[in-house]
Amino acid sequence: MLERSEILLIRRYYVYSRLSAPLLIVCFAMPFFWLLLVMINDLVLYSSPKDPHIMVPLYVMLGLVVIYLTLFCVFFLSLRLGIRKARWQSIGRHTVTEEEQSDWNRQSAMMGGMMAAGRLMNRSENETVQKLGDLTQVASAVGAACMVSSQVGRIGEDIEEKARHFKVVLPRVGKYCVLLILLPFLILLGVFLPRFAYSKECHRQTVEQVLTSVGMLRETFEEGGTYEVLGDLEEKDVRDQSSFSVSCHYNATEDRTYVYISVDPDGVVREANFHMEVDESLPPEESLAVFSSRVKEMQERLFRSGVRIDIPGYSAESEVPEELTGEYLSGDGREKCFTSYEWEDTKGSFSYYPADGSSAAYFYYGRDKR
Repeated sequence: MLERSEILLIRRYYVYSRLSAPLLIVCFAMPFFWLLLVMINDLVLYSSPKDPHIMVPLYVMLGLVVIYLTLFCVFFLSLRLGIRKARWQSIGRHTVTEEEQSDWNRQSAMMGGMMAAGRLMNRSENETVQKLGDLTQVASAVGAACMVSSQVGRIGEDIEEKARHFKVVLPRVGKYCVLLILLPFLILLGVFLPRFAYSKECHRQTVEQVLTSVGMLRETFEEGGTYEVLGDLEEKDVRDQSSFSVSCHYNATEDRTYVYISVDPDGVVREANFHMEVDESLPPEESLAVFSSRVKEMQERLFRSGVRIDIPGYSAESEVPEELTGEYLSGDGREKCFTSYEWEDTKGSFSYYPADGSSAAYFYYGRDKR
């Protein structure tokens, strides 16, 4: 006949053995669940890099893993050390032999040796050896997890055998196992829900800002029929991009003249690139004067659109800077040239490409924020 303390010990060890598996499962599954939620937030809801709580779910996930791993270690060590104590040995009806426990010790030493060997290999200057070291550490970690899981299962069998032999009623812990597994995932999901809502709202604002700015640019440039804005930017086209291009083509003359305007997710113009085909029969100064007047006309429409422009020192009356056109004017106007220049807050570039048989000669001029 068992004493009450011995019955309670069997029940306690049984609870430890049954709860250890859910704890270990959660430790391995939580990072993958966190990664899944991050992917949903990034790929489906188009997460915003401005999210002030972007790191909170990661810290919560790591905290839960640490808590569960600590509980697992406490339960596992309590079982491993407990079954060797005289109090447990005195109960009798043992199925875990001394030889089996010695084998467990050898397995533990082998896993520790593999981990140490992997770390030593990581210190090597040979890249191949370093990769082998990483693989060795991963293999030792997986092996250690399988080993402790197997040991806990074997100890659980020993406990159940004792309970059957002495007719000890074991507690039902199934619902606690389910709770242990579901609780951390529900907590992490709850932490992600505000982030999901924030990402969705940010994406809605981005769509609204971008479409509004593009609409204002389209309306201004198409006024009078002088320009044609190519492409229709729709809500489904607005994704997590750094910029959205608006192509405005001048259709009052035969030469191909157009401007690419880059709008960021806040609906702000941060870059403008001007292109114009060049009549090579004209002198360089006259060709550049025609290009400059066309640029001024496009700049005037750009600034009249009402869209916010964040290019410091840039205005509707800005000339093509002499710092950029000097190289072109100093030559014969027929040689390919490219010049870039950086001011305090902005940078610009100018280039001339002569006709090459497949395309006509053209000027390029761009201004954007540094």
